[in-house]
Amino acid sequence: MLVAIWEFSNNRKDCAMKITTHPRPHIEEIVAYLMLKLFGEKFFPGISQVSGLTFVNPREADGKEAEAKGEIMVGVGHGRFDEHPALGEPRKEGECAATLVAKHLGIMDNPAWSKLIKFVTINDLKGQGSPFDVGYLPKIMYPSESVETSVTVETVVDWISVAIRAIYASEKKSFETKMPFDPQAGISVFDRIFAAWIQGKCGEEIPNGKIVDFVFGSKQLSAEEAVNHFGMDEDPAMEMILRFFKAWPKADNLFDLKGIPALICALNPDDKDLAINWLLMALDAKYNEQIRFIQAGLEYEEKAELAEVAGFNGRPLKIAVIDDCDNPLMNKYARSEGIGLIIQRQEWGNTQIYINKKLRFLKIYDLAAMIRLAEQEAQGKVETKDWQKLREEGVVKGCENWYFHHEGQMLLNGSLTTEQPPTRLALREILRLAIVALNPEFPPGKAKYCSRGICTRPCSMYKWGLRKCVEARKQAGKPKN
Repeated sequence: MLVAIWEFSNNRKDCAMKITTHPRPHIEEIVAYLMLKLFGEKFFPGISQVSGLTFVNPREADGKEAEAKGEIMVGVGHGRFDEHPALGEPRKEGECAATLVAKHLGIMDNPAWSKLIKFVTINDLKGQGSPFDVGYLPKIMYPSESVETSVTVETVVDWISVAIRAIYASEKKSFETKMPFDPQAGISVFDRIFAAWIQGKCGEEIPNGKIVDFVFGSKQLSAEEAVNHFGMDEDPAMEMILRFFKAWPKADNLFDLKGIPALICALNPDDKDLAINWLLMALDAKYNEQIRFIQAGLEYEEKAELAEVAGFNGRPLKIAVIDDCDNPLMNKYARSEGIGLIIQRQEWGNTQIYINKKLRFLKIYDLAAMIRLAEQEAQGKVETKDWQKLREEGVVKGCENWYFHHEGQMLLNGSLTTEQPPTRLALREILRLAIVALNPEFPPGKAKYCSRGICTRPCSMYKWGLRKCVEARKQAGKPKN
């Protein structure tokens, strides 16, 4: 197998300034980091000499305090370059770390950065993109406790940085020469490296120190020839990768795997190893992701407990509860099985709740409010019980270990980027709350009153301010509370 692990940042220098983010930075934080280095000197003297990011647990970050000491935080700390909501403060609407930095530096309208800023903003706010683009791939490269890898966080950051620099250089040249990016220009470079990767996967040895000659030599197979010759289309982990390869004529994305290697070669003409190793690392990560997806399917069959509630569209909504599962692709596999709501608990007790975004009607504002209130009750102290505050994005006072992401409709008790104390709620209790929250129907014994907006006391559901209850009272012409 070809190995693609290297260190781009092996010449780091000591510098009084620091640029800090969370331990698994996304592409928007890396773009922010590079913009600060390239254009931030007059705003933050010494920042151009920063060589490498530093990392902090978001729970321990204070952006304002850090900046006073010469440490600029991006995407964490609730400072000027952090878009996330804080206690009592809403999210900076429509922003990400990159847009906040670009606006501060006055380069938001710089044509060499405009496509890149738009791409990372959509990637951050809506999670949109291709599973083969430079925004998605780093998320599957990072090391984790559930995945054995020799890749380090620093290596992934360098991988992103190489791509961003190449895209920026290409866009800058395109603007200056009035010649836009041609997606077809990258076909030959990608094709050759991809073919070499396939051969390496099949055990064909590449001579040490000869990778460039091998990839760009006249006898090298094309990717299509390599696929046919080695029969890799019979490998289930290769299925998605080959689908992407075969669909290339329809692809015209500046940010995907097929275009970027050629841009890296253009920026580094005397170092073709850089483009080769960059793409090999991405392909290895994608292949390993597919293996983990297959493993998630086996684990799903063994561990998933299923439940159903009536859906708002008249169809049953499927819920899957998976305990003791650290596979980060479990929720993705469950969605592929038609599951609408996924409740996943890791071995160490942290729990995440995801929805299937294909079900556009499905929202979990009610469930978020119910879980946050139940968590506070389990802790023995309720600090937030206002219906609206319990549904706010981010965290709420008294229940800081659950983060609610509005755009993605995710409720996270800790994540890959933020450590949090595990919830005190049992999975059975979370499932019970989910069934109540998502069921559009009222309890049988109270339905005739509830449907007319008549709240009988005592009512166990009143404290949650459920949407169906509020709507029933509204229809009956009664006040909302």
